[in-house]
Amino acid sequence: MVFFGHHGALAAERELGQDFTVDVTVEGDWSTARRSDRLQDALDYRVVWEAAREIVEGPPLNLLEAVADRIALRLRTLPGVERAEVAVAKHPPLRGAFRTFRVMVVAEAHTG
Repeated sequence: MVFFGHHGALAAERELGQDFTVDVTVEGDWSTARRSDRLQDALDYRVVWEAAREIVEGPPLNLLEAVADRIALRLRTLPGVERAEVAVAKHPPLRGAFRTFRVMVVAEAHTG
């Protein structure tokens, strides 16, 4: 997913904004959905997309880690989601040869 946001520690990033790429992996027990083939038994991807969009397009944060963490924690609140892995990438205004900077966070149920 790609959204436009104003996150970053640099003033230019916050002022101008930039594209953020969000990759999400969610884990849960989707056995009912596999058998029923019904959307109401599954995780609706539109809800995942909307959660990521709201955070990336929302109030500015300084760090990619914070953006990814907020998305992962929001996804963990969705029915059936036991673990959410979120990676967020951007191309900050820095000199040098690179494609993007990317961070990944995981939010999962704690046991014990």
